[in-house]
Amino acid sequence: AQAGSLYMKSLATKLSVVYTSLLLEYVASKTLNSVVDADGAVSLRLPFEPAPRPEDTQSHYECLGSDETKPLLVRTPKDQTKFKDFEVPPLPSQPEAYSYATEEAFLLLPARCALEIGLTPNIGDSDNLLDQWMGRVKELEGRTDALMSCACGWVIFVHGSGGFTYDNVRYTIMMAAAGYAVMVPDSFASDKLGLRYKAPVPNLSAHLRQLNSQRHTMSYWCDNNVYLQNSTCPPSMVNLTADPPSRSYPLCYSSSANAISSHIDDWRQYYERVHRLRKLELNYLVEHLPSYILMSSKVFLAGNSEGAVAAARYHHPKLDALLQTGGRIILQYSCEWSYFLSCSANADVGESQSNTSTPILNLIARGDPFFSAENGSVAHDVRNGPSGYGGSLTGNCFARLKSQGFKYFLVATFSVGKEHGLTARAANFVRFVFNAFLASPRHIAKSASDPALHCSSFQKSGDQLFLDACDEMGLEQLGHASMQIPLAEQSACGQNQSQPLLRYMFLGERELCARVAV
Repeated sequence: AQAGSLYMKSLATKLSVVYTSLLLEYVASKTLNSVVDADGAVSLRLPFEPAPRPEDTQSHYECLGSDETKPLLVRTPKDQTKFKDFEVPPLPSQPEAYSYATEEAFLLLPARCALEIGLTPNIGDSDNLLDQWMGRVKELEGRTDALMSCACGWVIFVHGSGGFTYDNVRYTIMMAAAGYAVMVPDSFASDKLGLRYKAPVPNLSAHLRQLNSQRHTMSYWCDNNVYLQNSTCPPSMVNLTADPPSRSYPLCYSSSANAISSHIDDWRQYYERVHRLRKLELNYLVEHLPSYILMSSKVFLAGNSEGAVAAARYHHPKLDALLQTGGRIILQYSCEWSYFLSCSANADVGESQSNTSTPILNLIARGDPFFSAENGSVAHDVRNGPSGYGGSLTGNCFARLKSQGFKYFLVATFSVGKEHGLTARAANFVRFVFNAFLASPRHIAKSASDPALHCSSFQKSGDQLFLDACDEMGLEQLGHASMQIPLAEQSACGQNQSQPLLRYMFLGERELCARVAV
């Protein structure tokens, strides 16, 4: 037995020597990666070992405030075929430099306001409805007294990266249909800063009235009704082929996982500068809020996509106090650390200073092409690409709101494919939820527990509700084919939509303040 034991020890030693020799030979044929940890210790990692995920090294990514007083160079992939390196100029330090967004803001007024002010309705919550008014705030100069009392409340809406276009407009029309007036600061209104710009349609209210006077030209489904058609804000990052080259703008952009991953730190600073611009615009608005918003019984801060980041992150003591009667509405954004933010902490709602009793509504597509957790979204592809940047993704705000301790909220995701918007395939659901949240924001968990809402999963805890993979309202009862609007009944813009349009349906009751006496 003793001899056998000695033999086994000898064999094990020989095998160990052989294994070590083979391992060293393998290592010699490979390139080792040196890794320096937080304490300065150096370790070696074989190439086949996975790098630590960002959530394991969050301290490496400091929150960037974007030093807006200096130019910012943003680099793109080396081949420079589709994209090119570009520079972002400093942001002005004077608060008055951002007055343009407020002075050129859009206004959407509900039917009751249009009637009391004597305005001719020029928009409505479908191509077949005309009962609201839309224009620039300056078009109402001297006629704002009725705005103190004609609406159920006010929504400050922050549009997305393309301006007040696409779903942005339809979301605000739905809010106005619920009886709420909406103010939309225009981030594209300054041709002096040279950061982003789209030339405005002159006399917007008259333009919309003309469009909606004929079925063929009705505006509800049009992508753009407020900027001149040839004013598109070409991004500075894109190699333009026009001869002579058209003017480009550094804070217009195309979020590309390939470009972002090529120089992740450049893009972390870049997006923080974009968010800084939106915050400075909001600062000016909040410091100069008109009395009809300051004195309103309810005030909401809402935003879509890039604008949802601003609406979610924004903190100002003056506005936070007003939001206690209303809340925040976060559309097409997930409140998660992704390519769009410089660190995890910057995903916190209200810069971690917001009152946790502020009600919050978050709506987003499960397959959102920018912020979802699904393969192909920019957030997913950057996180799983060469840079490995970003945290664990769920594709919605639920985890963030829970971790911050918010008491009243509804988070809903939608099974609408890879849509960055919900008005084409889930409009009736959105209408219902907007109406319920605006009417009674602290009871949204109860209101949205309606059996008419068809979602694959339901998670409720007190006044917190999470609905996952929701379908459009009416599909189960009527079927998809019956819900579709025939092409012959659609405007030209409706016929150009990529998805079949579904019939308008509103289930619920409007508040008394939203009703107009006939």
